[in-house]
Amino acid sequence: MPDWGFTENFLFFAACTTFWVTTFFACRALTPFILSLLEYVIPNASKIYAKKSRHEQLEFVQILNCQLHLILVIPLYVYGLVYADAKKGTSWFNDDEYRVTAYPFQALLMLFSTGYFAGDAIAMGLTFDKKPMDLYMHHVFVGGGTLLSVYCGGLVFTLNFLNFLVEISSVTLNIRVLLQYFNMKDSQMFAIVGLVFMAQFFWLRIVLMLYVNLTKMYCEEFGAWPGFSCYSFVGEDPTKRALGWIIRMCYLIYSVL
Repeated sequence: MPDWGFTENFLFFAACTTFWVTTFFACRALTPFILSLLEYVIPNASKIYAKKSRHEQLEFVQILNCQLHLILVIPLYVYGLVYADAKKGTSWFNDDEYRVTAYPFQALLMLFSTGYFAGDAIAMGLTFDKKPMDLYMHHVFVGGGTLLSVYCGGLVFTLNFLNFLVEISSVTLNIRVLLQYFNMKDSQMFAIVGLVFMAQFFWLRIVLMLYVNLTKMYCEEFGAWPGFSCYSFVGEDPTKRALGWIIRMCYLIYSVL
């Protein structure tokens, strides 16, 4: 993988943003076809969709685009935690060097995801009459924190990369939202998906976040927990250390959004 500088990374991010704006409108154009496929599992999906308001129909398109992003990147994030260094037997979970190294593959993948957040924000601005400020806040904090971590590198970068595993639960959440969207809130499938989401939320949004925040992110200031190693969060560069606190704040906000 190429080890690019600032200009190349910015151009790649801009290209990814353009890509995700394009996929939003592609999902919108393909909505009738997607609805016809959904008819096999959700009776009258097309009729239910037709009765929705314009804003609700755009939200459906947005969920489709979000699911496309998640399906593409989640396997790559798992890969990036175990094989970004192209060495067998090492991973973020068992190798000190791996934990503090920003590998090019990981950086490009995070820029790809940040491009999704930017592209989704642009698509909402172009199509939504009522702007969802909660989503804009989510995209600003998550996307901004990610870009800063790419700039800083080191442990702050790899912790951010690890945190993207929480998006596994977003796949289930989106399915649950779609079931509710198509009036299937009382179905057995809705209950099963809800239970799966609860389990994922506990392990990924609570346990993983606590692990990252309590055992890694603040260990320089408060010491490592017993059995855990402590690494320099962003090194000695004063600018990066100042940015490190901004990224910490983004982490904490991300954990509740």
